[in-house]
Amino acid sequence: MGSTCYDDRARLPGNWLGKNLLEEVLEKMGQESEGVMLLDCFAGNKKLRAFYESVGFVLLREVPEEDYLVAVFTYKLRQKN
Repeated sequence: MGSTCYDDRARLPGNWLGKNLLEEVLEKMGQESEGVMLLDCFAGNKKLRAFYESVGFVLLREVPEEDYLVAVFTYKLRQKN
């Protein structure tokens, strides 16, 4: 069975460091497991949404919260042999 990782404190800067860091995390996770990674953000945060998409995440859906929408993204991890 897969494992779950959740950190609501994760904040990535909107520059190359954040992108490189996330790409490294995805590569490492792909080496150690396979499955799907999920990320979410405030649906109105266009800059963060574009960032997630630039790394390869795909919008799964927008989910209503109390008075706003949450955008949920998915990324398929591919285990390397």
